[in-house]
Amino acid sequence: MSNLSLASHKRILTRYTNQLQKVLTRFKDAQLEEISVQNLQDEITPTVIQTSLQQLEEAVAALENMTTKIQHALDELATMFEKSHPTSPNIEEEFAQYSTTAEEAIGNTFEYLVLLHARIHGFKAHAELLNTSHKHSTTNSSKDESTVTATRS
Repeated sequence: MSNLSLASHKRILTRYTNQLQKVLTRFKDAQLEEISVQNLQDEITPTVIQTSLQQLEEAVAALENMTTKIQHALDELATMFEKSHPTSPNIEEEFAQYSTTAEEAIGNTFEYLVLLHARIHGFKAHAELLNTSHKHSTTNSSKDESTVTATRS
């Protein structure tokens, strides 16, 4: 493995980590974690639920995809360090510079993903309740209509 290849892997890991931090900051600034059934209680409709779920699921997919790329790049960099500097005394220290930043970004993202997954679960549960109550009200209203029709006859 050449030093150029190692340098390239370092840059890739750094770029992915920086991108993840920017995206995470953007989602936090948009306060996606504040999108919840409780916060939207007065305006909760199937459309609001669908829109909210879409926003949350898109954010989760983006963050999980970026996290996976960082983990893969970190693994590749570790392998490159081991192959190119097997006896260097500074190998652990140099690798730690890159891995610490990447692992911190992954950790922060994980915490945020837990919140987003909880919000998604809440919306899906509420949507299921709405769907169930809508089915019951539709069934009851058709029974009411048949009762009225039978009474008129």
